[in-house]
Amino acid sequence: MAQDNDGDTTGRGITLGSQIISSNAWLLTPFLDLGIRVFIFWIFFFSGWKKVTDFESAVFLYEYEWTLGVLPPEVWAYLAIAFEIGCGALVLIGLFARHAAVPLLGMAIVIQFWLGGINGTYFRLEHFAWMLLLASVIIRGPGPLSIDRLISSRLASNR
Repeated sequence: MAQDNDGDTTGRGITLGSQIISSNAWLLTPFLDLGIRVFIFWIFFFSGWKKVTDFESAVFLYEYEWTLGVLPPEVWAYLAIAFEIGCGALVLIGLFARHAAVPLLGMAIVIQFWLGGINGTYFRLEHFAWMLLLASVIIRGPGPLSIDRLISSRLASNR
């Protein structure tokens, strides 16, 4: 590599590397968006599935451990199952993904700040990662590898 006037070869190499990455980032972004959606699905779907397979334990937790009030524990358990599995699946396939991510973000906020305030074992850094990834889906959308994008491109071509 040729040296610049100062004899520094690293500056030019870093600049060239960042130019290559920034010019090809559009190739990686759809897969990053998909990876985010798969991760969100994995977290919430399997949490909901655990509640389905051991419903009595889920009700017990909503009654004694995760006391949210207002509704009976059975209703909270059913709602959690519906949102975790249903919204998790919608985020995965990218159908109404922005809307589906909102209740999941609400759940993550409740877990981190309400339950985490009551019981320190629920105050975990991973919940912040969930919130950040869910906010990414809400703000940026599900990306080009999604049913939302397929529908919007079909609607745009029919105009």
